[in-house]
Amino acid sequence: MQGDWVGVATALSPATVGHFKFLFHLLFVGLGLIPESREKLRTIILGLQRAGAEAVVLACTELPLLIRSEDTPVKLFDTMTLYVRKAVTYALEE
Repeated sequence: MQGDWVGVATALSPATVGHFKFLFHLLFVGLGLIPESREKLRTIILGLQRAGAEAVVLACTELPLLIRSEDTPVKLFDTMTLYVRKAVTYALEE
């Protein structure tokens, strides 16, 4: 499934269901922030890169606790950081 929104192409890989299962187990079943979880997430990100992704949005607030930009050659966007920066910028403009 793909979409195009404001010039940004989005894509879900064929393994997306497996990715969601991984996140579910990581966040709700208690797999936790262990090295194996970090490596699994890194593998998912590299797979998205092989499929053509130029960047990955870490849209779940726990994901930046698990992986950092140094862990992968793919550009990562941490939505929590983006929101906080925007909020601070907005607050300082007032």
